[in-house]
Amino acid sequence: MKYKGAFRPSDLLCPEAYTWHPLSQCAPLLDTLKYSRFNEDSEVEDDWRGLVNEVGLFFILFFFISYQILYKIMIVSPKVVR
Repeated sequence: MKYKGAFRPSDLLCPEAYTWHPLSQCAPLLDTLKYSRFNEDSEVEDDWRGLVNEVGLFFILFFFISYQILYKIMIVSPKVVR
């Protein structure tokens, strides 16, 4: 995919820190290794993981509450449905 570097500006996303870096800095790393961390600061943490956990928790709660509502409508008080 080196042809994409012809388009300017060309930035690549660090696969670990999720920060953007210029292709000119990343190309030498990718020439030596197929997988490389572009962010040199090892102290940078993955900020997106907290967001993913929050979104996942939201969906779990959403489906659990939906299940409880449907359970109450269909099983607990079936006279209302029929």
